[in-house]
Amino acid sequence: MSQLSVLGRIVERGPITVSELAQAGHVSAQSVAQIVSVLKQQDLVCGEPDLSDGRKTLLRVTDAGRRLVESIVEHRGARLAQPIELHPSESDRATLVAAAAIMSCLADCRLGDHALTGRPAHGRPVAVVLPGGILGCWP
Repeated sequence: MSQLSVLGRIVERGPITVSELAQAGHVSAQSVAQIVSVLKQQDLVCGEPDLSDGRKTLLRVTDAGRRLVESIVEHRGARLAQPIELHPSESDRATLVAAAAIMSCLADCRLGDHALTGRPAHGRPVAVVLPGGILGCWP
């Protein structure tokens, strides 16, 4: 996982533990802890005790971390929107917008054998490849 993906996940799902971040990213807790340490040094995230379990530390994004993520998202969105807006056909633009929604869903999907059940895993959407190569994505 990159620093940006960890930071983004904390923004999206925080407050969250290192273990939960590691599980969501399919990496070791040690790897995430190293990344979190750097993010803390940069004052992008902070840790605080979990009131329901004092042994755990919950990670939260700082104001500086949130501003950084918002800035990156805004920049990426503007960069992607311009080519879509310049596309010649209204029909093609609509297709691109629909494709972007599907890609967003797929980015949040968890693929694997459990996806064949069609049931969400850990509250995340599930993607299933259906006969004929059609992809289904369910929240």
